[in-house]
Amino acid sequence: MSRKSGQQQIGRKLDSITRARNRHRIDFAGVGAGAGITPRLITYIILNYGWRWSFWISALIGLVAGVIWFAVARDLPQQHSWVSAEETASIQSGLPSAHEGEIGRPPRWRRILGSRNVLAITASYFCYGYVAYIFFSWFFNYLSRVRGLNLKSSSYYGTLPFIAMAVCSPLGVWISDRLAMHYGQRRGRCGVASVSMALAAIFVALGPQAHDVRLANMILAGGAGALYLSQSAFWSVTSGGCW
Repeated sequence: MSRKSGQQQIGRKLDSITRARNRHRIDFAGVGAGAGITPRLITYIILNYGWRWSFWISALIGLVAGVIWFAVARDLPQQHSWVSAEETASIQSGLPSAHEGEIGRPPRWRRILGSRNVLAITASYFCYGYVAYIFFSWFFNYLSRVRGLNLKSSSYYGTLPFIAMAVCSPLGVWISDRLAMHYGQRRGRCGVASVSMALAAIFVALGPQAHDVRLANMILAGGAGALYLSQSAFWSVTSGGCW
C-alpha cells in the first residue's frame, strides 16, 4: 500500500522522465539503504534488549514515519502550502495530458496483454524481482545457516548487498541517461538493463562457489549492485518509451 501511495504521489508531481529518474535516485536507493541499516539495528536491539523489543521499536519507527507522512504529504502539489504557484504551473506543464474521451474508460486489457513489449518487460521485471526477493528474504539466513556466521557477523556481512543496491540504483540512472543521450534510447535503456542483469546472473552463480565467506559475500554484493543498475531502465522504458 505504501508503494502504491508513493507512486501516485510521484506521478502527480513529476513528468514521466523525471519521475523514472527520481524513483531510483531516492525511492529504490532508499530501499537499499534501509535494508542495509536494518540488520545492524535489529541485531543490536536483540542482543541488548531481547527479540520482543525489535518488534516494538520497528512498529514505533513505522508509526512515526506514518505520522510525518500524514502531516506533510498532500494529494496534489497545489494543495501544499510549501509549493508556490510558479512551481505548480511548472509541474502541471510537464505532466502527461489524457486524450479526450479516455478519462473514465476501462483499460484495454486485450490490447495490453497482447502486446509483445508489455509481455517482454513483464517477464524481464519478474526475473529482476525474483533475484531481488532472494536477497531481501534469504541472504541473512544464507549467511547464518549455510555459511555458519553468528548473529553479529551476519548483520555486518548482510549489509553489503544492500549498500551496493543503494549506490548502484542512482548510478544506473546516470549511466543509462548518458548512454541514451549519446547512443539513443534503446541502447541507453534496454542495453543497460540487459548487460546489468547478465552481470548479476554471473555474480549470483559464482558467489556460492567461493569457499571464503568474505569473498562470497563480496561477489554476491556485486550481483545485488549489478541488479540494481538495471532498475532505472525498466521504469524509463515504460515512462519514456523506447520500443
